[in-house]
Formats: sequence, C-alpha cells, structure tokens
Amino acid sequence: GQSRQIAGDFDEDIYGLEWAQTGMFARANWRTSVKLLRIDPKSGKTTVVEGLPDQVGGFTLSKNGQKIAFSASDANSLREVYTAEVSDMKAQPLTHYTDQLKDWKVAQSEVISWESKDGTEIQGVLHKPMDYDPNKQYPLLVMIHGGPTGMDRPAPVLTYVYPMVQWINKGALVLRVNYRGSAGYGEEFRSLNVRNLGVGDAWDVLSGVDHLEKKGMID
Repeated sequence: GQSRQIAGDFDEDIYGLEWAQTGMFARANWRTSVKLLRIDPKSGKTTVVEGLPDQVGGFTLSKNGQKIAFSASDANSLREVYTAEVSDMKAQPLTHYTDQLKDWKVAQSEVISWESKDGTEIQGVLHKPMDYDPNKQYPLLVMIHGGPTGMDRPAPVLTYVYPMVQWINKGALVLRVNYRGSAGYGEEFRSLNVRNLGVGDAWDVLSGVDHLEKKGMID
C-alpha cells in the first residue's frame, strides 16, 4: 500500500512508537522536558499527554492498550516507575527511589531564559546549592552538553561526567545551556546552526554568563 505521513503537526523528533487498540503513543523532547505523545492514526494529529512528570522515560502498553506503565522524573525526583489507565492518564507510582534523597544535599534546578547576541531566545538550567542566598554572589561553572542536538534538563542529582552536585555544595552555581541546535526546540531553532556552528552557539553560552552577571548573581 501507499505510505501516509502522520504526526506532521509536531515540530520535533518522535521516537519509541507503540501502537495499541487505544491509539499510537510515542515520546519526544520538548524544551527542558520529555513528553508522552498520543497520535491519532486516522487523522494523524498529535496530542501531548498532560499531567505527567516532566521527563517521561520508557513506556509500555498492556495487550489491550487500556493500561500503560512508564518511568518518569522531574527537577526534584529520581526516575520512578508509574502505571496509569490510558483513559485518564492519572499516574500511580510503583516505586519510591526518591526517598533515598531525603538526607542528601542535592541541586536546586531552575529553568531560565535570556536573549543571545542576535536576539534569539535561549533557555538554560541553573543549578544552585540548597542553602542558596540571593544576597550573595557565587562563582559560576558552565557545563556544555555535546550534540550539537543534545539537551540539558533539571535534575536533583547530576552525575554525568562531572561531579556537579559536589561543586554546587562547595558553593558554586552551575549553568547548563541549551544553545541553538539543541533538541526539543523545533526545526527552526535546530537550523540556526547551519553554517554557524561554533559561532552562534558560543554567543548563546557567553550571553548566558552575561545574563547572570547583570543580575548580580555571580562573582
């Protein structure tokens, strides 16, 4: 038969597709989150499933498509396992791994935005120590993800490559920048890297440092 494109109304890469009697489901990066999507196979229209934790991980559907199990986390939690009825998508936790953090010094995560040199809006994740004092200035460390289509997200425990939580607890701020080309911001934002790699993305990182300096937050 002939192929037919669906989900053309969603301006990002879609992956992890599963198809059940209750519809098609998939995941997609969206700004600093990972969304669960529901795709109507007839109309091809895409709907974001709301009300779930910000960062949805792997998922699976029951054989009849009535129930879903998935992992998910947010800025203040580790990844937990959830189940939900597909009809209402009210997440019920099965695990409580985040309880382990109650006595830990973890990162406070805040999504911030600013204008780059050419006026492009850039988002980043600013991590602060638990005893952050807005009346003080802090040394700043900038951590840059790979890619160029990678992305940084809020999280309480940051372990990839560098000991970020330890630096934060020694009194530093850590800024992670979703510079132009990063995943989750659509095709137009991705294309800002074309014939501009290593230039515009550098503007985005440096302007983020300038933004924090103008706010009086960093030493």
